[in-house]
Amino acid sequence: MKRTDLPPPRCESQQLMLFETRLLNHGSCRHFTGDYFELATLGVAGGQRLRTNSQYATCPDIHWRDKICFECKSVGNTRSAILYEVRIERDRKFVARGYELYYWFWRHKHSPGKELLISELNAGLANNLVEVIVVPFAFLDRWIAGRPVKVMNTGQVSKRGKKVGWGSAGYGMGWSLPVSAMKELTTATWQVTGLDVRGERFADFPLFGALDMDFLTSRLEGARCYSGSG
Repeated sequence: MKRTDLPPPRCESQQLMLFETRLLNHGSCRHFTGDYFELATLGVAGGQRLRTNSQYATCPDIHWRDKICFECKSVGNTRSAILYEVRIERDRKFVARGYELYYWFWRHKHSPGKELLISELNAGLANNLVEVIVVPFAFLDRWIAGRPVKVMNTGQVSKRGKKVGWGSAGYGMGWSLPVSAMKELTTATWQVTGLDVRGERFADFPLFGALDMDFLTSRLEGARCYSGSG
């Protein structure tokens, strides 16, 4: 049986690299994009990144404090985020155990090339960030209620929803959540300035959330905030 507590924090120490890693395929690019936006989330709200460990039932990206955790997702030119069915089911059980889970959606308009250094990817993401939207999992769960599950990844399931390949069919089925729907779930907006991640400074960007999110109000006390999601 898998453990239901939180996995241990990740070791954030960085080793000196004589030769910087190149991103050779879409999978590695997606991995390092997620990695960079997790660090950006720490830069805004603080917290600790958690390890991914198969011994645990749920492995959120970040533990803020107490029982508050974050999941970070990148949203590109499609202006929609994919919510996989298997992950939603795990998150429901996680929240039922008394945890608070918030999704951070980092929307950008960067289109990386096929061969790109990690530092170049980071610069492209920082220079092309459009906005950040923070939504409680409970809101997402209510949004998908009654909406049919659709095929999101034909590498895992066929167009008719039948499992193919070796992966989990749950990572083939899910929902597509548009940015416009995310914003409708928020009630306040901050203008974030001065965020620096791995030597790349972000241009000022809007962050959509809610005033009852302590991890935002406590860290963005000096930032301009106004009611309404815009």
